Amino acid sequence: MKLQRIRKIVQLAMLVMVIIGFNIHAPILLTALIGLTFLAGVFYCGWVCPFGFIQDTASFVSRQLGFKSRRLPNKIHQVMIYFRYIFYIMIVCGVSLRFLSFEPRSAFYLLLLRRIPIVGVMVYLVVFTLLSMFYDRFFCRYLCPEGAKYGLMSLFRVFTIKRASACVSCKKCDKICPMQIQVSLVDTLKSPQCINCFQCISACPIEGCLKIKNRYERNCYDKSSR
Repeated sequence: MKLQRIRKIVQLAMLVMVIIGFNIHAPILLTALIGLTFLAGVFYCGWVCPFGFIQDTASFVSRQLGFKSRRLPNKIHQVMIYFRYIFYIMIVCGVSLRFLSFEPRSAFYLLLLRRIPIVGVMVYLVVFTLLSMFYDRFFCRYLCPEGAKYGLMSLFRVFTIKRASACVSCKKCDKICPMQIQVSLVDTLKSPQCINCFQCISACPIEGCLKIKNRYERNCYDKSSR
């Protein structure tokens, strides 16, 4: 729980800094984020991105109002997670994607800079914020090209979450994961979908069962790496 409080404080601080004019894409910070991603996975999405924090807040408000978090059927989810990578590759290749020109994350920044019409961008923000009230981080999971970029960078990260043999298969880690990763099925978490929110670690009832460790350190049992 302490780790989650720290993360929320960092997320809130980043949101306030962006609102008052701080550029999280400044060269020094961007270089640090990229280096950290190669070393220990994606921190941008789980700790830095203001729109990610907005989605988390929408999910929290939804739970307080008594709404349950929903999940897409796993077969559909496993197909849709590739969409954001397809969008990212198309963007890198110069393919024009009009419907992504005001995607929520970028639109949020442009709104703060007053560079786009408020009415137009609010439609995107409201729609995806409402979706986040029922499907945790829907935009991050399936559509965000920026998240896809960092996810691909994290594929060969040195440090990641590893699961010990003490696991009792309660699946609390699966239920709490906002990116719908089946943490309980892997020994070493290699998924580019992971945003390092560490909610799985916080939710695990067995102390030390889930830890951040060197991914190349051999563990006692290894199933899949989905």
